[in-house]
Amino acid sequence: MIRTLSFARPLPAALAVVFLFCLSAAPASAELVDRVVAIVNSEVVTLSELNDLLGPVSKGIRSSEYPDEVKEKMIYSIREEILAGMVEDELARQEAKRQGITINDAAVDAAIEEMKKARQITDEDLRKGLEAEGLSWEEYREHIRNQLLRNRLVGREVNSKIVVTEEEIQDYYASHPEEFGAKRLVHLRTISRRTYAGMTPGEKDRIREELEQARKLLSGGAPFEEVERRYSDTPGKGDLGFSRVGELSPEVAQAVAGMEPGDYSDVLETGRGFMVVQLVEENAMDPKPLEEVRTEIEKKLYRQVVDERYKDWMASLKKHSYIKIIR
Repeated sequence: MIRTLSFARPLPAALAVVFLFCLSAAPASAELVDRVVAIVNSEVVTLSELNDLLGPVSKGIRSSEYPDEVKEKMIYSIREEILAGMVEDELARQEAKRQGITINDAAVDAAIEEMKKARQITDEDLRKGLEAEGLSWEEYREHIRNQLLRNRLVGREVNSKIVVTEEEIQDYYASHPEEFGAKRLVHLRTISRRTYAGMTPGEKDRIREELEQARKLLSGGAPFEEVERRYSDTPGKGDLGFSRVGELSPEVAQAVAGMEPGDYSDVLETGRGFMVVQLVEENAMDPKPLEEVRTEIEKKLYRQVVDERYKDWMASLKKHSYIKIIR
């Protein structure tokens, strides 16, 4: 957990410098096992906490076939993203504590069960997935608890001001027939390579070319597992199981729309990078009437507005907080 400093007010900049100097004043013979990477009001984020989240991702990148220079750029970019997220989570946690908002074990259990039901996975599937990601069951439950804590806080600060009208619900239902008409459940496998901020056009072109080669191998009958191991950022995790077409990213949904089981897509570019998708199999679902999906639509529209307003709320919270990132 993030350690608390015993300051009644946010740490002044001058005192922060002294504090950091003291941390670095250990004898030269002592081994540095941890250090502060961010100060958030009266609390600190440590390097070990950051590495707990960064470790599994950086391990996957270091085992990839990118040039070493590209690997380091990718890891640095992800490190910055994770640290920024940790700072925001800590700000939200502090605000939740100030308002007396807590999440009990029963709420965590209910959220996990709802997630498993929505994704059509078993408890065993979930635990195997966590193990593959290098996460313990306790760490996962804490992650869910933090999510619920933030959602409840945002619900109090932001959601209570949001009203989804009947007209908006009907408009969404009418304009997204693919989500609520004769749905397709599709079983997908992917070979994916992520791109990151700071990559040059040449580096991205090289990734695309490598995935073009992967697609040629797959189309020529090469075993999926072999190609995935050679070309994917996350070998062994390309089987996505069944998903509803309406839940896929626009790029993937458009590609899958014209595919038959066994087909491979062209190389797709998404907001996260490049991928080749295989449609393994599909099942049809009967259409659902508006009354049956009304709550689902309302929640989706609600979340869209919440996400927009949360960014503004977090920006305001940052503005009135003491935050120092230590490189």
